[in-house]
Amino acid sequence: MDRKPLRCKLAAATVPVLILLLSACTRSNKPAATAETATARPKAGQTTEIVKLPPPTPQDVRDAVARAFAGALALTNQARPSYSVGDFNGDNSEDIAVLVRPNPARMAEINSSSANWVVWDPTRVPLPKPHQQLVRLAANPGQEHVRRGDLLLAIIHGLGPEGWRNPHAYQTFILRRVASRAPQTARLPYLLVLQPRGEDVLPEVGSLGMGYVYWIGTAYAWQPRTNVAAAQALPMKASKAGHPRG
Repeated sequence: MDRKPLRCKLAAATVPVLILLLSACTRSNKPAATAETATARPKAGQTTEIVKLPPPTPQDVRDAVARAFAGALALTNQARPSYSVGDFNGDNSEDIAVLVRPNPARMAEINSSSANWVVWDPTRVPLPKPHQQLVRLAANPGQEHVRRGDLLLAIIHGLGPEGWRNPHAYQTFILRRVASRAPQTARLPYLLVLQPRGEDVLPEVGSLGMGYVYWIGTAYAWQPRTNVAAAQALPMKASKAGHPRG
């Protein structure tokens, strides 16, 4: 399978990603270097219905990681992978988030601008402060790089009814600084800042403390729980997480 078109698309998305991050909220006609974007919240209660699939086996997870990353990333536990499934980008196709580490012998490939994945730090997304209506975006955020020994959250987006197990599912993100334990999936009773719809989110305890990793239309953001309106409450539902049986 020729992955060149996808490779070009993802590589192109990496450089201007911060300029596009808030496109779901508004558009600006100002030059990119001084662009200011409004952060109006979408309407609450907008949810999607994901196609129900059987629980994955450890072999299913291993196969998906091998297909998507071809040995560039390794599961933190081959026998019992740490993962969680959900519809993280709101397209009604099941995705998977997996804890991985980089292969030290493949660092140049992992960080290559022509790789089949996007390396991203969700904590770099600028979140508006209370009552703030505009966010100033960087003109060129630069390319993020994986470091040796990083604990990473790899997300494989699903494709069609088969979801992330589809042999043609190659849209992937490698997220830095937001993984320190087994991933979990949650559906919050409210929308996070910049969240387009009520997609599944990932409660994570990363390098900056407790927060949520979530899709904002073009990439993933991280929002501290202290910035969430109902920060004291646990998610209404946390499921589909942890080590599978099998």
